[in-house]
Amino acid sequence: MQNFSVALAPSRLDQVINPWTWNINLGGSNDTTLERRVLDEVGSYGRQIGQLGDALGVLIGLVPDEMRKSLPKTQQDALTKAEKQLKLIGLIKEARALERELGDKTASDSVN
Repeated sequence: MQNFSVALAPSRLDQVINPWTWNINLGGSNDTTLERRVLDEVGSYGRQIGQLGDALGVLIGLVPDEMRKSLPKTQQDALTKAEKQLKLIGLIKEARALERELGDKTASDSVN
């Protein structure tokens, strides 16, 4: 029996997708023009959140252990969770920097 194959699509598809030109309407923003300007002039949401995380890490580091132990458990847990998230983000950034230094390709490289 012979194999049968049909090409239903071109062997290569290319399309430029630039999400930064899409209308931004996260959370029902009333001023997408303002959001666009913030993204263009300040930085992406990821960059903004990253800088806030860096600042939060500084503030958490200033809380003495004695004061931290006197906080309600829910507040202690919130600080611990934030610290762990910031640590994981740092590890991911460190791994990514090593990948770039070594010239390794990751799945995310094919998207960019």
